[in-house]
Amino acid sequence: MLKINAGAFVFEAANVRHEHEWTVWQDVKPPEGRYLFRAWLPTRPTIEHPDLVAQRIVRLAKLVGRENVLARHRLWLFPKRRFTAKVHSSIQWAKLRGIVQGAELASKALWRP
Repeated sequence: MLKINAGAFVFEAANVRHEHEWTVWQDVKPPEGRYLFRAWLPTRPTIEHPDLVAQRIVRLAKLVGRENVLARHRLWLFPKRRFTAKVHSSIQWAKLRGIVQGAELASKALWRP
């Protein structure tokens, strides 16, 4: 994957089927000037606790450098989408709030003065 000429690489971060994959970064570092995106895909209508979101971000940042990690959510929150049409908007918004709060906690932990 790292041989691809791209400015950033996205990998799954919230699906329990892929949760273990962060460990590859214990031995492999991204090329200089390239970013890693941890993506939270709403594959299930679950709401991650902000502490868990923060732990996932901080764990990766400690391995590859805080300046190389960007956390993001793939916004599948439109009513016409197959998944979100079945999930109440209150759950969708709560999921986003948890991710935002977790990112804020991670930022505080990683970028404290």
